[in-house]
Amino acid sequence: MRNLTNITNYVAYAAGFGMGNFVGISIERKLSLGNLMIRAVTKNNGTELVKFLRSKGYGATGVNAEGTTGPVKVIFTVV
Repeated sequence: MRNLTNITNYVAYAAGFGMGNFVGISIERKLSLGNLMIRAVTKNNGTELVKFLRSKGYGATGVNAEGTTGPVKVIFTVV
């Protein structure tokens, strides 16, 4: 590593690093290639929620599970 005494090098490095992050985030926002999976855990019967999500055109899966305080229903959907 050379020229560590020159403040201009520090400023240029920081500006390049910041600009790289900015450009990367901007590209990611434009592309938006990912899906989002939502996981809901309820103590209530989740059958009504699953039916509602399906009626709105979303795929939904309900799974019976065991929580720390007893039985729960885990509902998965991808948006």
